[in-house]
Amino acid sequence: MMKYLKYLAYVDLFLLALGTWTWMLTAIFMAVLDS
Repeated sequence: MMKYLKYLAYVDLFLLALGTWTWMLTAIFMAVLDS
């Protein structure tokens, strides 16, 4: 059970990092299009 929870936490962190990167890239892309 603990192993499963640990795996779930890793997936959560991975998705969080992925979401942050996607948001950052989108913001940079919008800034480039704006100028």
